[in-house]
Amino acid sequence: MLHVPEASGKITEELISAVDKFGKWSGEIRMLHKDGHLGWIESMCVSIYDDNEQMIGALGINRDSTERIKKAEQLHYLAHYDHLTGIPNRYLFLDRVTHLTAQYQRNTNKFALVLENLSSKEEITQMAEAPIKTLERAFILDGEAWYISCSIAIYPDDGKTTDDLLSAADAAMYKAKHKGRATYVY
Repeated sequence: MLHVPEASGKITEELISAVDKFGKWSGEIRMLHKDGHLGWIESMCVSIYDDNEQMIGALGINRDSTERIKKAEQLHYLAHYDHLTGIPNRYLFLDRVTHLTAQYQRNTNKFALVLENLSSKEEITQMAEAPIKTLERAFILDGEAWYISCSIAIYPDDGKTTDDLLSAADAAMYKAKHKGRATYVY
């Protein structure tokens, strides 16, 4: 196995520095196998000293951790994405909104359709029109027509917490339903 080329220099430098300073290094390294597929190894290196306590080398022990990493990535994917459609699920959405509201409390930017760094309602309106046009068509699943709608809540105008924003988005959704399809309400 070989180091993945883009990380090789950094990993080698980190390894040598840690072994020299602490007498050991451990970590996970993405590796490129001779057959061309990528994998992961858990690696541990320790210093080897001579009788005069001078470092003369290092001993490395590696274990293939590719399957464990693949399973962890699969569990992460299943926890955050719908397994049928592949689109982000509510858990990932709430996690992202919570992260963004905390970030925007520091930066005083607006928030729309989980898009970042929008600063005016005009920008939000422009961004809302594209998905509204897409969503006005029915989606056919198993021979049935399904319609998807969207609602908009703006940080911090409609709330500063995830719960406040979701409540504002729900209120906007009900107002939009009364106006008819293919619309949005602030």
